[in-house]
Amino acid sequence: MRTVNGLHMLLLSAILCAAVQTATGQSSAKAEVLAALAELDKAFVAGDETKVAEFISEDYFHTDFSGKIQDKQAWLNEYYRPMAPLLKSGKTQLATYDRSDVVVRDFGDRVVVTGKVTLKFFGVNPWNPNATYPPGPARTYRFTQVWIKRGGAWKLAEVHNANPAEQSGPSTPTGSQVAAGIQLLTDSKGVDFNDYLRRVYLQVKKSWFVNMPAAVSLGQQGQNVIQFRIIKDGTIPDDTVKLVLASGKEVLDNASLRAVRNAAPFANLPEQYSGPFIELSFTFFYNLPFSNPQ
Repeated sequence: MRTVNGLHMLLLSAILCAAVQTATGQSSAKAEVLAALAELDKAFVAGDETKVAEFISEDYFHTDFSGKIQDKQAWLNEYYRPMAPLLKSGKTQLATYDRSDVVVRDFGDRVVVTGKVTLKFFGVNPWNPNATYPPGPARTYRFTQVWIKRGGAWKLAEVHNANPAEQSGPSTPTGSQVAAGIQLLTDSKGVDFNDYLRRVYLQVKKSWFVNMPAAVSLGQQGQNVIQFRIIKDGTIPDDTVKLVLASGKEVLDNASLRAVRNAAPFANLPEQYSGPFIELSFTFFYNLPFSNPQ
């Protein structure tokens, strides 16, 4: 679907695409999250900042193409808020906005949505109002979203985006493309965990890069998710480290498990947090099969 006028059809196509891949025994949670995603996309394109914010959890965690991490307010302030009034007025528009290859997985306390987005802006550039978007191809990137239920409604808690367009030059020295994202699964009890999560993220990522399997530099591909707990003193009980989404390749799954285990111990949990532990989800991406912009 190519134009904003076709948004309803576009969103329906994304839902149908996911339904085809999850039709057998599809849970109500999957259907509810797909409906929420469609409404969120509709609000995004319309420039409805209030509605967009309603779909995002207060402890939202966003990792952009460059690896920059933003919480809810940072994402709204730095990315969506400058764009929203221009989208609403029509000064900035989306000529293309299409989700494809959508897959939905229900893990009980959370739902994970993966796929691709192809988009093309035209009109005023929100970050340079004196300029317009240049002509050129649409951009395609891969996304992973984590949805959680809060107050009876599904909220978007984590997004990780990876942009193949930024990898169009010479390959990295290792010849590989890897990325990762982190998500707090435990109720934060009103405590701001953003700084703590950033430190955990960097510590795990460093551990991961130090012990990256040789198979990755040779192009082996996959995605997996590790779930684990950090207790008060910053240690990880070994029996809490679990592979909850396997890549289907033992060498990659073992690398991700090792990255988490070897990164510990972390800093003590924030003093103001009364819980005995926090539970985290860490998603690892290895040489994902990106589609170059058309």
